[in-house]
Amino acid sequence: MHSPIALGNSTEWLLLKSSTRKVSTTPDTPVQILNSEYSGLILIQALTANTGNIAIGGSDVDISDGAENFIAELEPGQTLTLPLRSTNGLYLDVDTSGDGIMISVF
Repeated sequence: MHSPIALGNSTEWLLLKSSTRKVSTTPDTPVQILNSEYSGLILIQALTANTGNIAIGGSDVDISDGAENFIAELEPGQTLTLPLRSTNGLYLDVDTSGDGIMISVF
């Protein structure tokens, strides 16, 4: 079941299409965030319990290479919002094994 989400004082609603948690067990190895063809607004939040940072990017994302090959680097608790035509090409890489993100697609 999808849940409606209110935008501030707006009378408009967003429909939550998907929400999940993704954790990586292997640093410096890209992990596909969603294996589905969702489009819309994606909200990514680094888990507050993370001990390292998370890099978000394409299939070649590598957090140890610096900002040259990723969209954003998130510290624990930080969020990133992206409008996307497809979530299929979005990957994460971690500094520390067991770190991860929460993903919500609207």
